[in-house]
Amino acid sequence: MPTPEQVDKAIEIMSRHSVNVRYFFSTLDDPSWITPLRDRGLLRDVPSLVADENGNLHGTHIWPQADYLKRMAKKDDRKVQAQVLEIMLGVGNTNNYFIHGDFTRGALVMPPDLAAKWAQHEVAYLHSDNPIYSILEKDLGRLVSYLAKNGEVDAALALAAELLAVFEDPEADKKKNPKNEATRIACSRLEPRIRCDKYYYEQILQKNMPDLVEVAPDNALDLLSSLLNKVIIFSMRADERTQPTDMSLLSRSTIEDSNQNYDFYFYHHLINIVRDVAVSICSKDLKKLANIVARFEGFNRDLFTRIVLYLLQIIDPVPMDIVEARLVNRALFDNISVYHEYFHLLKKRFGKLSQKGQSTILGWIEEGPDYSQRDDLAREIKEQRIRYWQYRQLCAIEAFLDENEKKKFLTLKEEFNEPGIPPDFHVWRGGMSHAGQESPKKPEELSEMSMSELCCYLKNWKPSGQWMAPTPAGLGAALSELVVNTPDEFAKHIDLFMDRDIDPTYVKYVLRGFIRALENKKRWPFEPVFKLCKWVADKQREIPFRKVPENLYDGFDVDSDWSQSKLEISRLFEGKMFMEETDLPLDFRKQAWSIIKSLTEDSDPTLEYEKEYGGNNMDPLTLSINSTRGKALHAVISYAMWLYRGIKEREGRKATFDDMPEVKTILEQHLDTENNVYGMSLADRAVYGRWLPQIVHVGSEWFKDNLYRVFPPAPEHRLLREAAWNTYLLYSDKLYHNVTRLLVDIYHDEILALKDKKIDKDTYKSPETRLAEHIVILYLWGEYGLENDSMVNLFFKTAQVDLTAHALEFLGRDTYDSKEITDPKIVQRLKDLWEWRVTQTGGVNKMPKQELSTFGWWFAGGEFDKDNAWAFKWLKETLERTGISDSNMYVFERMSEIFKDYPEESLCCLKLFMKRNDDAWFFGDKEKGIWSILEQGIKHEKPEVREASENIIHSLGTKGHLEYRELLKKNVQDKN
Repeated sequence: MPTPEQVDKAIEIMSRHSVNVRYFFSTLDDPSWITPLRDRGLLRDVPSLVADENGNLHGTHIWPQADYLKRMAKKDDRKVQAQVLEIMLGVGNTNNYFIHGDFTRGALVMPPDLAAKWAQHEVAYLHSDNPIYSILEKDLGRLVSYLAKNGEVDAALALAAELLAVFEDPEADKKKNPKNEATRIACSRLEPRIRCDKYYYEQILQKNMPDLVEVAPDNALDLLSSLLNKVIIFSMRADERTQPTDMSLLSRSTIEDSNQNYDFYFYHHLINIVRDVAVSICSKDLKKLANIVARFEGFNRDLFTRIVLYLLQIIDPVPMDIVEARLVNRALFDNISVYHEYFHLLKKRFGKLSQKGQSTILGWIEEGPDYSQRDDLAREIKEQRIRYWQYRQLCAIEAFLDENEKKKFLTLKEEFNEPGIPPDFHVWRGGMSHAGQESPKKPEELSEMSMSELCCYLKNWKPSGQWMAPTPAGLGAALSELVVNTPDEFAKHIDLFMDRDIDPTYVKYVLRGFIRALENKKRWPFEPVFKLCKWVADKQREIPFRKVPENLYDGFDVDSDWSQSKLEISRLFEGKMFMEETDLPLDFRKQAWSIIKSLTEDSDPTLEYEKEYGGNNMDPLTLSINSTRGKALHAVISYAMWLYRGIKEREGRKATFDDMPEVKTILEQHLDTENNVYGMSLADRAVYGRWLPQIVHVGSEWFKDNLYRVFPPAPEHRLLREAAWNTYLLYSDKLYHNVTRLLVDIYHDEILALKDKKIDKDTYKSPETRLAEHIVILYLWGEYGLENDSMVNLFFKTAQVDLTAHALEFLGRDTYDSKEITDPKIVQRLKDLWEWRVTQTGGVNKMPKQELSTFGWWFAGGEFDKDNAWAFKWLKETLERTGISDSNMYVFERMSEIFKDYPEESLCCLKLFMKRNDDAWFFGDKEKGIWSILEQGIKHEKPEVREASENIIHSLGTKGHLEYRELLKKNVQDKN
């Protein structure tokens, strides 16, 4: 026991500096200090966290006393542990969840009865809706295990119940009463919430709950099933909660583990453990089966009924009276939601049912579903659906059928030998087939036919319309595989596919096969394929009187017109057709252009379509690459570049638009705003912006003459201008001098348009930010200066600070990433720009902090190697007024590299940084460069550098970073 004088002395020393408090409690290992420290109030005042405007808690997580109390809890002395628990309970109402974590770890080394008292305290803490921020889950889960293993079952159950609690969707009211139909669709799903992070919730279920199940299986199952029932309740609206249907089938196709299940929801692990615990209990004591079945069915939920059916399938032996009562139950037999589990239970237990039970089920199957009210279906379709349904039901009991029943089943099996979905599923998510992609014949079977036989089969095969049955799209996909593998053979017989009786769906897939063949570097004869393309391109989009077969979806299962085939042709000529590796001879110029020209006159996209699906849904460029005419215009540019290369190779000169008047004509037609189809299309206009460098490369004189047609200045054409300009900024690959010099007036106008325009803080790539980047890049290239009438000056005078700061940060990040700027002219321009901007804003003290803080990136890039003194000067000026945001790690990494030449400057900047940054995680990371700086500093030859380094280490200690003391100790050891 320390004397009062020793206690007084310790308190006096600790009062001098917070680092002394940390040091004292980190080294104290004597439990006799607990009482005097408690009596003097040193084990009482836990630092609280403060909520910000969003309700998030902030503040120091460090309370050195907690480490001391944890060490004392490890002492093998119950009296000492009881003292620690008393203190924990006394200060445990703090909102500082870090301290709760410390105390929970302390409880884990206490006797179980003492740990149980802390668990009870944490139950109350959790119940009061205190946040745990992924800090407490793991330790509280371990506490559940510890209590369960050591006889404190009630406490473990209570803690588990609170830790795993399920809550109603906080937006439930809004979702229950949507303001309009759009809100109802977007916000229809109610999502139960948990207080834990999903990962930790799953970890507790998988790692900790088994310990509780081991000692109290019945109670644990009651708890887990109640939680699962709450998930179901909170997933349903109030008016739905009395119904058994719970929609679990949508995300949980099977109770057993399966790749058909969507297991990314937290409650799927809850389903798994309820299932497994129930199986475990019944396997050990079959007498409990009836009670578990009654409890689960008492919830009156489909999900629990499915678990019951699964149980009765898995448990062996099983009371057949319980099984028969559920299999010979017409409501369950007809319930699609329990179909899978009922199917497998029937498959396994049918043979052990009573004769009456078997006859009843066979009678239901023979009777079939009732389609009498489906007047919309033809009699043949109704009969086919009944036979298909009977086939699926009989699949479950195939092994138990008598001779006549077996004969009927085999007949049905022959009819539905490829149903597209396993018979034990009503919902299937791939793995066997995909909707719309099931073919009546495999590619290998099609390949055995002659080309004439194949085309005859394509003309005569008709889809059944049965759900998940083969479709024209499925057959087309198989056909496309053949084309990919044997394009020459199909090209040779191309005329067979230019037949009005060949469905356009198959023509589309033939064209797609040719495209894929090219992508796989398989060239094919151009003449016949171009013939097919021209035949399709000249066709009217719509096919008069054509109807999509019943139960098939237009554009997915089958094509109702030629639009998709035309789109494939546009894709061919936009993509591989004109690339150098395809090696298309110039002799095909006339044929190729004839096809492209037809497609540039296509009506897709219409202005109405652009209005409906453009805007926030798709930008103009995206519209263009997803439409026939848009893709065709992209193909026009590909065609022009193909001609440019060919003419240069053949004639040894540079071609211009004068050599390709057809291109010039199309480009001018689609700029004509008097043409309401082409000239007012945003999708068309975006093509000019996307390929502006290529257009200027081939037709610079044409572009000069048409500058204000591409970028019309009239207010009523603002959207057209933006479609071209924004696409150029966002998607044009590089900046080119010959392009930007032609765009000087456009840059000037668009900078003026930035006035009062703000950008979304989360937008790192927008037309506005890209414009800012262009301006400073062009400045670095020497295109613009810093004169009063310069483009740079105009930009910084006009744009909002978000954009000007982005421009400066972009330069810093860009130079940091490249690390290759060696041109002294560019380095000087960077320095001139920074100093100019500081002067322009009225000095460092008036420069916007957002701009000033970007200098961290400039420093980190290392481009000022030949004038690091300049870089340190401005870094110091920056740190005296603001922080350096995201660049701090890179700043100190750079500083550690050049510390030996700039020790005083480095330590000065580090000290300034510490004053403005309390990020515990940053200073605690030895990889962030600070450790290296101080390690070099305390070994430096200059005493003033060593002293400054030691002072910073002590300052870091006052912030709780005592790990830096290792540097001092290591330095002393090295000296000795």
